[in-house]
Amino acid sequence: MVKHLLFLALSLNGFLASAQIDPTSAILLRGGSQAPDKTQLDRGRYTIRPGDNRTSTPVPAPVNKLPAKIEPKRPAAASESKSTSPSAPDMKIDVVETPKTADGAPGSNVEKNVTVQVRDAVLGGSPEEMAHYLGKVHEEDPRQNLLDLSVAPMFFYSDSSSNYWYRSYSTGGPGFQLGARIWASPFFAISASFANSLESSIYSQPGSRDRVAIDFSWFEAGLKWRNYFGVSRHSNYVTLGVDFSETKTNVPPNATDRIRTKTSGVKLSLEIGIPRDPEFAWQFGGWITPRAEHSEGATAISVKSGTKDETTVVGISVGGLHTMSRRSQIFWNFAHSVERTLFKGAANTADPNTGSSPSGVSVTTGTSIFSLGYRWGN
Repeated sequence: MVKHLLFLALSLNGFLASAQIDPTSAILLRGGSQAPDKTQLDRGRYTIRPGDNRTSTPVPAPVNKLPAKIEPKRPAAASESKSTSPSAPDMKIDVVETPKTADGAPGSNVEKNVTVQVRDAVLGGSPEEMAHYLGKVHEEDPRQNLLDLSVAPMFFYSDSSSNYWYRSYSTGGPGFQLGARIWASPFFAISASFANSLESSIYSQPGSRDRVAIDFSWFEAGLKWRNYFGVSRHSNYVTLGVDFSETKTNVPPNATDRIRTKTSGVKLSLEIGIPRDPEFAWQFGGWITPRAEHSEGATAISVKSGTKDETTVVGISVGGLHTMSRRSQIFWNFAHSVERTLFKGAANTADPNTGSSPSGVSVTTGTSIFSLGYRWGN
């Protein structure tokens, strides 16, 4: 009886213990003659969560290695570039920042380029400065004009004295003048002028009263720079000019004892304006052509006064400008110029008066011109 009670107690105790342990422990408690399977021992050791399909990777055996070389960490952009182009060498790019002004504008505006500097020097200022200047000038001031056109009748007298008869003459007569100035700014203009004589003549032969027609022409084209000493219409002003100047005398091609001449060169001029009031201004000028080129043209006779020459031209002028409005002015002008030419060597043709060919011929030609004209501006 005691044995049966003891057996039942042990059995009940074993049942309760097996209900509180995991399956692996239950396997260990099993009885039997066979040795437990090794795979069965681990079958209930771990719990597999639903949805977890990870597989275990074998851990490699530790290998003794030298410490790896620690390289500096590269920026992320460089790493991405290297990963996309592994064969491209590392390149160092220097980024130069463009200097900026105080208001953030690009640095190219800090210092004007050469073209802009030359333009401002020639025109007398930047477009903004000229617009600001014209805003202060009276609306009827001729400085507001972009174009000036002039026409004038004139009377001239020319006298040429020389120790060589072919270069001596005196004549005079009427003529006309045309002029134009295009003002790119109130201070700078491109100018051109032309004048021509009408119905003038000179003696054709020594000791004869016969005369031959002669035609005088004057041409100029160049640049003008004007500077006013103030913005009022009473302000004095100075005009500087650099022009190509050419003077010609033409006679008929069948003239037997007269020749043609031409003098050309760079003319430097200066004009001063002194306003008496807004309606009238005195004008004084002067000019010089320091190294002019002089040539003699053949007619029925080919005369050369020498082998080489040195020619200089100087002149002065005085006049007045009556301003009725910026579009309408009347002007008068009296100008006198002297052209001096010295030849080297002997002339190639004998003088009709002496019968010999002179050496060192000199020619002095004085020309006076009076003009009264009208100028239209816009």
